[in-house]
Order: sequence, then structure tokens, then C-alpha cells
Amino acid sequence: LSVLTAALGIAALRCWAVSPWRAASLLATSLLIKPIFAVAWLLLLFYSHAHARKTALLSAAFCAACLASVGWEIPAMLHQMAHNTMQHTQLLLSWRNLCLLFGLSLPGWSIALFWSGIGIFWLRLRHPNPAQLESIAILLSLYSLPLVWDHILTAILPMMMAVCARWLHQRPVISTSLSIS
Repeated sequence: LSVLTAALGIAALRCWAVSPWRAASLLATSLLIKPIFAVAWLLLLFYSHAHARKTALLSAAFCAACLASVGWEIPAMLHQMAHNTMQHTQLLLSWRNLCLLFGLSLPGWSIALFWSGIGIFWLRLRHPNPAQLESIAILLSLYSLPLVWDHILTAILPMMMAVCARWLHQRPVISTSLSIS
């Protein structure tokens, strides 16, 4: 499901400027399956473009409508999330092990909150173009996952995203939600 969720989230980020309704439905579906792109949703909400806010608000409405049908299960889900901390790993080189060295056992939502704050601060400071927003939204969405903090991916992810950002700047923005080159 993670690959499907990532594909839906990236497709939403690629088409929000052209079709906010399509992007909102893709992003809402992604968030309902797995909230991997919750940070990207927040960045769209705080981005200074009308289509970005429209996409974020529409996707929130889609999610709320879907969750209203299973509302009785939300308290149990929130209880589970509150007690879900980063899982132990045997990998020596990870940010999680660095946190544990200082006696910190961080819940998964705190990492997402931290990267959301970094992203919103960056949006206010830099006023990025849409391609830069896509790049940083994907990077911070991936960084917000506790699983990534358990692996060396935290060190190589910025390099991978720099390559993706360069590719996005070289490619023309297309009107379809997914492109295959």
C-alpha cells in the first residue's frame, strides 16, 4: 500500500496547479489509505497560491466525508497512534539510535509535526515556485515517516531529492496527473 499511497500523493502534487479537484481527490485517497503525505497537505494549505489552498481544503473535505462514515473508530485509532513509538532497529547508523542515545523515545506524530513546522517556516521564508514546493513536499513527507528515521535513508534522501528537483526543473509541467518518461 505504501507504493500506491506514494504514487497517489506524488500525482496530486504534480497536478494541483492545473486541476485542484483531481489533485484533491488523489491526495484525499492517499491520506485515507496511509497518511504519508500529511506534511505535503499542510504545505499546500500554507502555500501562497489559490489552487494549492483549494486542493488542501477540498482534500480535507473529501477525507472528512469518508471518515464521517467510520467516525466511531476514530478514538481507537487516535489511542493507537498515541502509543505508537518508533520501532527498535538493529541498524547502528540511524537518527532513532541517536535520539535513544540521549534518552529520547519519540512518538511517530512528533516527527511529522517537526517536519511540518520546518516546511511551513521554509514556505514563509523562501516563497518557492510550484516545482520547488513539489520537491520539498515530497522530501518532508518522506522525512516525517518514523520508518525513514530508522534507516540510513535520512542521510541519502536529500541527495535523491536534489536529483528529483533538478529533473522537475528540466521537465515541462504537463496537464496529466502522471507522466512516464
